[in-house]
Amino acid sequence: MWLCWAMLPGLVHAAAGAPPAADPWSALGEPVFKSYSERVVANTVTLAQDKDGFVWMGTKRGLVRWDGYTFKRYVADAATTGALPDSYVLCLHNDPLGRLWIGTGAGGLARYDATQDKFVTYGAAQAGQVKGTVAALADDNKAGLWIGTGNGLDHLDADGKISTVPIPALLTGANGSGGISALQSDADGTLWIGTRLGVWRRAPGSANFVQLALPVRAGVAAATRLYRDSGGRTWIGTAMHGAFVVAPGANQGVPVVESGAAPILAQQRITAIVEAEPGQVWLGTEGGGILMVDARTGATRRARHRIDAPASLPEDDAMALLRERSGVVLVAGMRALSLHDPRQRAVLSLLTENGGTSIKTVTAMPDGRVWMGANSGGITVLDPATGAVTPLARSGRDAAAAALADSRVLELVRGPDDKVWIGTRRGLFRSSVDGQFIERITIPGRDASSQVWVMAFIGPTLWMGGPDGLWALDSRGSGPDGVLRVLRHETITLGDTRVTAIVRGAGSALWVGTRTGLVRLDTVTGATTAMTGGADNPGLLPSGYVSSLLFDRRGRLWVTVYGSGIGLLESGDVAGRHRFRHFGLKEGLPDIGVNKLLEDGAGLLWASTDDGLVLIDPVTLAVRTLQQSQGVRVLEHWTNSGAVTGTGELLFGGQAGLTVVRPAMYKDSHYSAPLVVSEIRVGHKALPAGPFNQATGAAAPVLQAGQGNVWVEFSALDYAAPERNRYAYRLQGYDADWIKADASYRRANYDKLPPGDYKLMLRGSNGDGAWSAPRVLALQVTPLWYQTIWWKILVGLAGVGLIFGLVQGRTAFLRRHRAKLEGLVAEQTAELRAIQQQLEQLAYADPLTSLPNRRLFNDELQSRVALAVRLGNPFALLLIDLDHFKEVNDTIGHDAGDALLVEVAQRLCTAVRDADRVARLGGDEFAVLLSNVSGHHGIEIACQRIVDSLALPVPFKSHTLQVSASIGVALCPGHASSANNLYKSADVALYAAKRCGRNTWRWYAGVGETADEALKLD
Repeated sequence: MWLCWAMLPGLVHAAAGAPPAADPWSALGEPVFKSYSERVVANTVTLAQDKDGFVWMGTKRGLVRWDGYTFKRYVADAATTGALPDSYVLCLHNDPLGRLWIGTGAGGLARYDATQDKFVTYGAAQAGQVKGTVAALADDNKAGLWIGTGNGLDHLDADGKISTVPIPALLTGANGSGGISALQSDADGTLWIGTRLGVWRRAPGSANFVQLALPVRAGVAAATRLYRDSGGRTWIGTAMHGAFVVAPGANQGVPVVESGAAPILAQQRITAIVEAEPGQVWLGTEGGGILMVDARTGATRRARHRIDAPASLPEDDAMALLRERSGVVLVAGMRALSLHDPRQRAVLSLLTENGGTSIKTVTAMPDGRVWMGANSGGITVLDPATGAVTPLARSGRDAAAAALADSRVLELVRGPDDKVWIGTRRGLFRSSVDGQFIERITIPGRDASSQVWVMAFIGPTLWMGGPDGLWALDSRGSGPDGVLRVLRHETITLGDTRVTAIVRGAGSALWVGTRTGLVRLDTVTGATTAMTGGADNPGLLPSGYVSSLLFDRRGRLWVTVYGSGIGLLESGDVAGRHRFRHFGLKEGLPDIGVNKLLEDGAGLLWASTDDGLVLIDPVTLAVRTLQQSQGVRVLEHWTNSGAVTGTGELLFGGQAGLTVVRPAMYKDSHYSAPLVVSEIRVGHKALPAGPFNQATGAAAPVLQAGQGNVWVEFSALDYAAPERNRYAYRLQGYDADWIKADASYRRANYDKLPPGDYKLMLRGSNGDGAWSAPRVLALQVTPLWYQTIWWKILVGLAGVGLIFGLVQGRTAFLRRHRAKLEGLVAEQTAELRAIQQQLEQLAYADPLTSLPNRRLFNDELQSRVALAVRLGNPFALLLIDLDHFKEVNDTIGHDAGDALLVEVAQRLCTAVRDADRVARLGGDEFAVLLSNVSGHHGIEIACQRIVDSLALPVPFKSHTLQVSASIGVALCPGHASSANNLYKSADVALYAAKRCGRNTWRWYAGVGETADEALKLD
């Protein structure tokens, strides 16, 4: 019985086509979800998309409409005509006529009327209408509706008449007490009914119900969901026995069997079913995440919440699933709404076992395996064909192998000798491709344990860089003792001895990147030319940490500078006159922390950054960003960590795993996102948006000039990455050109328009910038009575006679009241100033402790970083967390926690100088900016003083409160030259303090290191 699942691939094959070619990487990647955790979407149990493209969420606390940006909630209100009849929404259904139907828990059936933005109710309180509980809805293929209720089956015909359909008692139990839980209507009119007693099917024109055999080990397969896929198969979800699939024409369900060593599907409750892609069916479960079924092969995988993976499912309850029109799959849980875009398969993120091991360096081997140097030390080998990740095989008797296993690997290069050369924090090693033989390489005149950061081969010559300059070594010169002959050693001539990138140029040129810039070295003459400059010479490359170098197939040099973006060498001559084209935030980079640049087989450039990936067209130089919405789970990457496989995949080492790019699968979205009006106000009066979204357009709203404004909010319904959509609007007859609108504020707002007839044109694009057809709204502004020509003539005639008398009288009146008015103005001015001071206090102060809040802290941090970088005024950032503060709230109460926070704020202010800044960032998080620091000793004294002060007990009523503090310390400009990186550095140090047992403080990555050393190489 349980082997019947083997039949499924054959059933699916005819409808879904032949299985795709084997792709060893696909089985390793996990789906990436983008989540929204707003409270309004909590407890969503059903999803639907209406004819306009809006997504609707039925929750236990109301009905919610979403346009990708704003959640609009509808709730029951007995005092309001046209309100939702019941806030507990059980099911949603959009019929072929575009009508949205709502089934509720106690208020019966309702239909949304978009023209009025109200609901038409078919409620339980009215005789002859739908029973109170509506749990399932389906089309009858005759403009009517099948309605599954708590007591049985009802039918709504095309004329709006409701009748009860007699069904055998065995379907729902005695007196129909079981009710109907699921309905499905096929295109031929076949009706499927799911109840707690099983599943029945009724052929069109027949009154007989035939029960489907659902083989279970014990009990009855109580149906929870019915779903018909694109291949004509019906999928059945049950309450306790997993899922079944029924082939077209069959009378028996085949159990869906879960792959893997510990299958649990057969005991799970199925809460939702959707076909995410042709042949890929997702089963939402209660507590088990999503089971993804490949109907071509019968294989299954689970998507679950992973605490170490922020882009995983936010929870394991998948209560509702929906594939909206563009192909994006929506997942509703008990606490959040998540989105996954299955259309974009180009990027996979391979997480490590615990999601926290960084891939410092990576290289691809000819046999398809990938060698990775983990930040935690040693080398692991990934086999995409099997998914196995194993430590590098080595001889246990080899001391070099043991040393390599304990060392952090910084560079991996396959040499012309078919050996793998390994640069580490403890020197240079060489390994056979099978990892069975490893030797330590000795370089005369260099400490064997000195760090090796970067390597490149030019013929048999190994060019190697590290903190002690550039070395040229003869790789053939190693004997049994592993000693290489030194051909060249460059240090001072490079301007900076810390070599971070190497690439061969034309002729005898070697391009060398350092921590502070780029140098061109002539390997014949030894002459060097610096290629970096400052802000005063925009034609030169910005000074900074050169993280990678690349010559593209056109022979152009690309340079990534960590902290400054990307440079492209556009011109140059032997005299050293060079010009670089710069790519930064303004050109479209998501972050100027650029790490590694690679070229794919088509000549496109891909770069890893600290906020996703970047794709650059080498012809147009257009920049496109790929982030979480495009499948990039690992957003932060390591400098110079990347490789190209023999089959064309691009590999980027990240700070939480490996990012794999399959360029051949990348494609732009051609989805034409429908442009809708989500809200409209005319003359300060809200109008229903539905009529303005009709294909034929809406009647022109009439606005009387001077009595209000026109306010239109609009959205392009591309849910994959709504923050990337672009917008513009134009009022013809008023605006000279299109006005750009930000995705976060998509509103056209006009106030006091002059009389006339106008056309408001709205534009929106999808996430890849493809514009949809404009939506045009007609607008008529009629003149007020005093704006008519006759009134103006009358006023002119009367005014001539009254001018003289009015002028005299008005002059006398103004003189009498001048003094009074001046006094009133002065009084009101003083009041306004006092109010302004109060508002500023509320905006920048923490209401509990009166300390500066996060907003004021961020402003001051930005200012101090700028002064430190420009003038060299150093300062220290201390991030402070209270240890075990939550226990105070949980055991004694929030009033005790508040009292403790106030005392902590006072002690922090006492522990530091008046020139230092103390701020509360939120919760139990505090920050201190130590000004004018002259050395590490003074900072350490301040940290110890804070730790000692906060460890003292605090009396509260009959209790004694006691907490400790963990402190993370970072210096500017020592550890970072930007506010964001400085905060990250202090945050990393804070977590180091927590890992060391709390009640202490830690420097970021160790005193004495620069920020780049701490961030990238330590």
